[in-house]
Amino acid sequence: MPLFYIWLGPSQSIYAMSLAISLFVTILVIYSGFKGVEVNQIKLARTFGASKAQILTKVILPGSIPTMIAALKVNAGLSLVGVVVGEFQSASVGLGTSFSTAARYSGLILA
Repeated sequence: MPLFYIWLGPSQSIYAMSLAISLFVTILVIYSGFKGVEVNQIKLARTFGASKAQILTKVILPGSIPTMIAALKVNAGLSLVGVVVGEFQSASVGLGTSFSTAARYSGLILA
């Protein structure tokens, strides 16, 4: 977060943090979905003479759709977490600031 704060300033760093968290998780989950496609399906497509582009569009992407949908569901929550964490750092109004203010007045320590 501090790097985003230095590069982008206080207002845009919130969105950059949210995007960075979501993008990192999305890449990892979709990659694992691509690796989860059965090798026999790819071999069958190669046997029928499919090109690499056809294997990608006809075998790998359709086989990875459930994983992609699961990644989008996870990212919706992670984006919100990223925004709240960003607001802890730099916002003057928002949910993260409300948490910080409530913790300050109640004596709680938010880590």
